[in-house]
Amino acid sequence: MENICDNNEFISSLIDEINNIYSVRIKSSETKIKYDFIKILEDMILELISLIDCKSPERIHDLADACHNFPEFIMKEEWSLPEYWSEFIESYRQRWDKDFLRKWDP
Repeated sequence: MENICDNNEFISSLIDEINNIYSVRIKSSETKIKYDFIKILEDMILELISLIDCKSPERIHDLADACHNFPEFIMKEEWSLPEYWSEFIESYRQRWDKDFLRKWDP
């Protein structure tokens, strides 16, 4: 069975599909800002895929827990990246990876 992490075509098509879905739905004065956050979602998905081989169900669970609300969060009328970061990303960082999504820090 092929490892999903080695299937670059699958990963690329998944990311393209996410970009297509959110580029259609995002229609506000903050379109550019929200569109930029799709790149954060892309990094989250790539990290999750990379962890599949690490055989650590607990870490995969914690990462999925930290990331699963992000698409809904950015679609809300009132939202704050620092609020999301402190609520979801910091706990994952404290336990597993202090540099997770560091380049996106608010």
